[in-house]
Order: sequence, then C-alpha cells, then structure tokens
Amino acid sequence: MNSHSRLSVQVVTAKCDCVVS
Repeated sequence: MNSHSRLSVQVVTAKCDCVVS
C-alpha cells in the first residue's frame, strides 16, 4: 500500500509540473 501511495504522489507531482510549465 505504501508503494501505491508513493506512486500517487509521483503522479500528482508530475501533473503539477505539467500545469506549471
């Protein structure tokens, strides 16, 4: 479950980066 949570955070970070760009 920890791995899933980590993946979710990575996805959110990538999405934020895309929006910022």
